[in-house]
Amino acid sequence: MALPYKVATLLYCFNERDEILLLERAQQPNLGFWSPCGGKLKTDLGESPYVCAAREAREELGLQFAPSDFHLAGLVSEHGYQGNAHWLMFLFELKPKLKQLPPPMSEGRFQFFPRAALDGLRLPQTDRERIWPWFWQYRGGYFAAHCHCHPDGRNDWALEECRMENDEFRPTTNFAQAQISTMKHRPVIDVEWTGPFAWPKFEGKTKLPSIPKHPGVYLQTVEYLNGYLIYAAGITRRPVPTRFHEHTLKYLSGDYNILDVAAMKRGKRKEIWHGWGWSPAKRKEFEKRKQVILDAANRQLEGFRIFVADIGNQPRILERLEASIMDWLDEQPSPFCDIPDEGMMLSRRRKTESVIVANNKCAATLHRLPDRLEI
Repeated sequence: MALPYKVATLLYCFNERDEILLLERAQQPNLGFWSPCGGKLKTDLGESPYVCAAREAREELGLQFAPSDFHLAGLVSEHGYQGNAHWLMFLFELKPKLKQLPPPMSEGRFQFFPRAALDGLRLPQTDRERIWPWFWQYRGGYFAAHCHCHPDGRNDWALEECRMENDEFRPTTNFAQAQISTMKHRPVIDVEWTGPFAWPKFEGKTKLPSIPKHPGVYLQTVEYLNGYLIYAAGITRRPVPTRFHEHTLKYLSGDYNILDVAAMKRGKRKEIWHGWGWSPAKRKEFEKRKQVILDAANRQLEGFRIFVADIGNQPRILERLEASIMDWLDEQPSPFCDIPDEGMMLSRRRKTESVIVANNKCAATLHRLPDRLEI
């Protein structure tokens, strides 16, 4: 049976602190999940996507904006989303900043969130896998993507077009030389990595010390050859063990990917459970395989070796270092690019931000982590 094809707009709205406005949906689709507000085009009236965005802002936010107040940030098509429909979604970023939180409405309640908080929210699977990462990566520019949603919960993605915010700029030779000559004046931060530490509650089994109680950036690694293979970088403005308590709950509830840690130590990525997003069928599968999944999750947590660096709690420094590490690993050869998860929501350096040089120092060997990294 042919599925209906629906066309909608999503509104990416920010306040003066650059926090994103999300709606905890009280209706389907995505009941109970946090997502940008928006709505379907009135295709019977020939409504344009920009006019639809302005109308949805008026109806859902109670605010009046012109179509020219919206920037088309992305175009996403989804084939067979949740088995119910095909979707074509226009992603608009509202140029003016919101002054206050909109009141709740029939479709749900609103809340502002900093970028780093999105990892801990219930997000639709397609949002978490690709839409959010590409939105942040191409923010100010544009991207177009297609997702083929399979009945078993798998999604096949294709990035069909993209443009960075400053793609129209092409430096001349003189400009490039000037950039090289002024690199010595860029600010530098020293990133002192300490470790390895045990995952909380596994100190006794691993005979490793506990994670220090300070904020900063951390690396989840496994032992590999004569050093450590990086699985993920993360950040927190709270004590690192507090953040790891939250990670533990996510692993044991099936929200995170769970890998075969023995294979990881051989440089192989082998998924035992794919987290990130739920469907009724997936929830049933989790309950059926729960003990196997939990045993694998505990082996993975026991096998992790944690490194931390205390570089303060300035949000943009933390976010940019996290993003730069993950982007760097993605460009490395196998197995260093194979082990990390894809689809992390990263907040990269913006066009308006100056380059900072991070000097990485560690007594242990962190494979493929460069001594010098521009963030």
